Amino acid sequence: LFRLIIFVCTQFIGTMKTYIKRIAGFLLFFFYVVMAYGQQIISNPMPFLEQLPSNSIYTIYQDRQGFVWIGTSYHGVMRYDGYTVQGFRNDFDTPRQLADNDITTFAEDDKYLWVGTCKGISLIDKLTYQIIPFPDETIQKSDIRDIMVDKKGQIWIVTLHAIYKCNSDLAIQKVYTQFSRPNKMNEDNSGNLWILTWDDGLFRYSERNDSFI
Repeated sequence: LFRLIIFVCTQFIGTMKTYIKRIAGFLLFFFYVVMAYGQQIISNPMPFLEQLPSNSIYTIYQDRQGFVWIGTSYHGVMRYDGYTVQGFRNDFDTPRQLADNDITTFAEDDKYLWVGTCKGISLIDKLTYQIIPFPDETIQKSDIRDIMVDKKGQIWIVTLHAIYKCNSDLAIQKVYTQFSRPNKMNEDNSGNLWILTWDDGLFRYSERNDSFI
């Protein structure tokens, strides 16, 4: 019986050693792949960086047509088409092309590319590239933290002090002011809307109550 116990224990230990070696080998392979992939990302800089007026980039967005929009700090908006960069910014020749050159966020509906800045919103017509300001004085005086178009086509504008819900006709439908410094908004795969604030944590939008809870 004693020899049988010794034999079983020996077999068990041998089996465990084999499993441990396999797990260690898998982990080593996993970390090797991660490190190799990370090094590949780092070693391939974005091809348009040399064409930008500044390396200070705040946000990047790819629209439905595949164009890449780069929001810079103090140098406006740049659009990359795969070959060249086209700039949209306030300067001596076009002093009021954008609401501000300090870009914070992008969003997109069927007609416009929405450009959020530290001093309001500019709307770029996706067909003509004509730029118009958002038609609300309060919004145009606000620090825009985020803009989101939900699955139903409603546009949500997050400012430093409130959240605005508007429709595709650019009309404000409701203002939500229950937050302390709202910052970012997101829609999950189930259609739930979430707002993240600096001071009060996370809120979810209740469509039944038309409020954030």
